[in-house]
Amino acid sequence: MALTFVYPADPFKPQTVDAHYRAEADALLARSPSVSVSTWDGQTLRPAPGVGSRLLYRGWMLSAPAYTQLYGHWASLGYMLKTSPEHYGLCHYVHRWYHSLQAWTPETDFIEADKDALEVVQATLSVRLQQGWSAGFLQDAVKRLKTAGGSRVDSAEEVARWFCELKHYQQAVEWPLCLRAWETWQEDTARRYFVYQEQLIPAPAYKAAEMPPLLEPLMDAVIQRIDSPFYALDVVQDLQGQWRLVTLQDGQLADAKGWEASAFVQDLLAVI
Repeated sequence: MALTFVYPADPFKPQTVDAHYRAEADALLARSPSVSVSTWDGQTLRPAPGVGSRLLYRGWMLSAPAYTQLYGHWASLGYMLKTSPEHYGLCHYVHRWYHSLQAWTPETDFIEADKDALEVVQATLSVRLQQGWSAGFLQDAVKRLKTAGGSRVDSAEEVARWFCELKHYQQAVEWPLCLRAWETWQEDTARRYFVYQEQLIPAPAYKAAEMPPLLEPLMDAVIQRIDSPFYALDVVQDLQGQWRLVTLQDGQLADAKGWEASAFVQDLLAVI
């Protein structure tokens, strides 16, 4: 079944795709697939897809409850998002995919929301430093948060500073917090891949070259263990030359870093 691609609207021009996604949407329209524009709340799609249409969303980050609500609303209109809420959560939250890919990504502890979360993170970091960590990296369940001093923490004071800055910037936190082992990675080795229905989509810069042999086991593990229909993954080499998984993202939200818009559309349509 053909897909209808859905993009968020420009807030001032509700029938126009938001500027961040406009080049990608234009490239799709040039190849004649169906494209609809969603109002900011997802209530209206223009033009309205036909009943029974399968949708592929490309837009702004949503919490799992917000995505579930959107999924249900569009289903009530007769549309079906390609990615279910379960699959969305699997790739959107570190704690959902981490245990399946633990060998390939920095060691991570998860701290649930509670009034003593600061003290729990401090105590956990102290234990980890005694066990050999050089430092930790703090983020929420989805992303790195905006803090002036950065996300690297190597003492109780640094953890307190991170929490203080979190409150200062008044950022919404998606729990649990993730305290990840700090790893040193080689410069200029980061890569982003998309995966659609278990088919790997490499960026043009390394599309023509053979996949590095040391990267193949990581990629095989991800594709075998992550059954979401559309997601992106970031990988990088450590100082020993081993490839490490930095993070997964739901493919509907991930920027096409490393692609021109037309090239990304061409590569994506080639596997759909």
